Amino acid sequence: MRSARQTFQLVSCARPWRRIDRGIYWTGVAEPPWIAFAWSSSLIGGDEALIATHAAAHLHGFADEPRLPIEVMIPQHQRLQPRSYASYTRVDPSLRTRRIRRGLPCVGVEDTVLDLSNVSTKRATVGWVTAVAQRRLTTPSRIAAALARRERVANRALLEKLINDVDAGVHSVIELDYVDRVERAHGLSTARRQVHAGSTREWVDNLYEDYGLIVEIDGRRRHADAFRDRVRDNNNLRAGHPTLRYGPEAVFVEPCGVAREVAGQLRCRGWMGPFRSCPLCS
Repeated sequence: MRSARQTFQLVSCARPWRRIDRGIYWTGVAEPPWIAFAWSSSLIGGDEALIATHAAAHLHGFADEPRLPIEVMIPQHQRLQPRSYASYTRVDPSLRTRRIRRGLPCVGVEDTVLDLSNVSTKRATVGWVTAVAQRRLTTPSRIAAALARRERVANRALLEKLINDVDAGVHSVIELDYVDRVERAHGLSTARRQVHAGSTREWVDNLYEDYGLIVEIDGRRRHADAFRDRVRDNNNLRAGHPTLRYGPEAVFVEPCGVAREVAGQLRCRGWMGPFRSCPLCS
């Protein structure tokens, strides 16, 4: 069996060692970084241990900020005491894919999303699914396959709906809010998502193709993007596709007002469908 000290030694032995756990030391001058605790968590867990949930999401690149304690999944026959920096959950490892990230064994992207769904709110679950799609870390079909393998997953109905929406081109929480709270809730025509408009080469969020209308949903981006947005909107207008543009506040706080504006523009271009009031409409 490999020595924890041999595996975990990161810098010269000439520097003072700092004990992280029994038989595991950090030899750097500064305080041990998050990755040092991740290594210690994994080594204590043993050869079958998998770094999981938020820690796995960070290693895969769709949770930006690392945090403690680090969640580790171990086989059901093992028993380990939690540490101040690590928690251990007993699971059936055959239900989850295994991946190596930064040298550490962790749960695969798709199963990490499902595990996070088990401990997240519905809105946070939306964020996890759209984050992995937007960063091209997996595909909706792979998440669907992982979901089919698992009998117990919280928010299953929501996940199934999200898989379909992401497959149709929804890339963020705010874009999903537009689809659910504006378009579907008020019976508007269904737009095509993430497509080219007319002769332009730029992608647009929502194109009501039969009516020549574009609706763009802006996240919290840099002000420098405003110039690019204006150029793109002008190009789309010259191609015969005027643009309505909304930010997170408008979509989330005033979805009914946004829906009325979109419906008004659609009617001007031939849409005959009735506008449906939602429970939030006054």
